[in-house]
Amino acid sequence: MNMKKKAAAACVAVMAAVSLPMGIVPVQPVQADLITDVIGGLQVKSALSKQIKHYDTTKEGQSEIYQSVTKQTGVLHNEYYNERLASIMNRLSASIAQTDPSIKTLPYRWYVSPDTTFNAACTMGHVMVVNKGMFDLVSNDDEIAVVLGHEMGHGQKHHVANSTQKKVNVEIGKMVLADTIGGSGLNSLILDTVSNQIETVHIDRAAEWEADNLSFDYVTRAGYNPGATAAIWQRVME
Repeated sequence: MNMKKKAAAACVAVMAAVSLPMGIVPVQPVQADLITDVIGGLQVKSALSKQIKHYDTTKEGQSEIYQSVTKQTGVLHNEYYNERLASIMNRLSASIAQTDPSIKTLPYRWYVSPDTTFNAACTMGHVMVVNKGMFDLVSNDDEIAVVLGHEMGHGQKHHVANSTQKKVNVEIGKMVLADTIGGSGLNSLILDTVSNQIETVHIDRAAEWEADNLSFDYVTRAGYNPGATAAIWQRVME
């Protein structure tokens, strides 16, 4: 029975229970299943919300995220790339702290991955992964700072966590419809939305626009050339 039929059956049962004495209204198994699934879905949603907040706002959660994503991407142990990344991240972090002191509570943790493509990403918990290809393809640190500032804008405004929560809510709804809430399905959901978030997370246009504007402010206060903002996105388009 699909969700609409289940919901209709549940509504009929509730209305009948209001108008008839208890004991006269039969409780059909499908109605009980629906109520159980919905309650179970709400409980799972609440539990996952707490887990996402743990990953996104605590040092313990950050450490768990770091361990997970570094296993996924690999880590490039190279002094040149690491020092170059640290220099940019430290300057941007100091810039952000001038207007958003929350960064002091959970400083960013960053590393270089061996991937040769042009990309960088900020996960939940302020973990920044920057591909080796970013440095190989762009020699200007001002331009790289714009990209990293954009990603830090996502981090400061919890865009990744919010997007992950939306994805989780959709998956929970699917589990309710399929009567598979909890158990191994739940474990898979957590694994997919946390360990693989770099590939699966989707940031909406409004959040991207906000991150762009924040990046401009961050790089300007950090002393980078604000003209690099237009330059790097033109380079990306080309």
